[in-house]
Amino acid sequence: MDKNTKLGLEFFEKHDYKKAIDHFQKSIELTGGDFWTYNNIATAYYNIEDYDSAIEFYIKALSLNPKAADVYMNLANAYKNNGELAMAIGTLDEAIANAPESADVRHLKALFLYDDMQYDLALDELEKILDKDELDVNANYDIAKIYFDMGLYESAVAHYVKVLDSAENSADIHYNLALAYAAQDEIDKAIFHLFTVISLNQAYYPAYKKLGVMLLAKGEKEEAKENFEKYIKFDLPKEEIIDIEKIIKTL
Repeated sequence: MDKNTKLGLEFFEKHDYKKAIDHFQKSIELTGGDFWTYNNIATAYYNIEDYDSAIEFYIKALSLNPKAADVYMNLANAYKNNGELAMAIGTLDEAIANAPESADVRHLKALFLYDDMQYDLALDELEKILDKDELDVNANYDIAKIYFDMGLYESAVAHYVKVLDSAENSADIHYNLALAYAAQDEIDKAIFHLFTVISLNQAYYPAYKKLGVMLLAKGEKEEAKENFEKYIKFDLPKEEIIDIEKIIKTL
């Protein structure tokens, strides 16, 4: 490792990205640069949000190592942050062609397709991940989220349940599962998971409001009132508190 690369890495670790860039650039000028130097300078530019320069150097790094899946992902993120979502997705297509075994690349592509509201294509990529590992927690979670957004609540529930079977108890998963059950009018199941959310994290304030709504739907006014009162004790917008107080007064 040459002196300038070493100094660049030291400044990079201190988050002094501009000085890191100066030294990486000197190293490139003196040595012609290698894969790691191009990747490092690209990442430094990325961290100061100079995405055009980051893209330029990630492309140079990939010209030296076209099978570097992580660099494709970095390049795709740079394109996305630069407002070039189609280029980001195209970059990940190229990554899959060069590194077809990378589940992370497919997952990132699925997230970008989801952002572009190409739900069916996003599901295709996530299903390919599950073909190799049907218990992949992240893939199941994102499939559930997409199915929920598509209004396919039964399918969303099935995948959230797979997440719970494969991962540690999570307030977020139980809350999302409760929303999916509520969307299917399975109120008792929704209530069960909302109580579970609160048992896992008493500061998970949206659960109190949703639980109040679900209990109210069952005619359990006192229990609903109790949860609404707990909800408005959190740091909420004034307008939200006023709206909930109006509901409480009717109970």
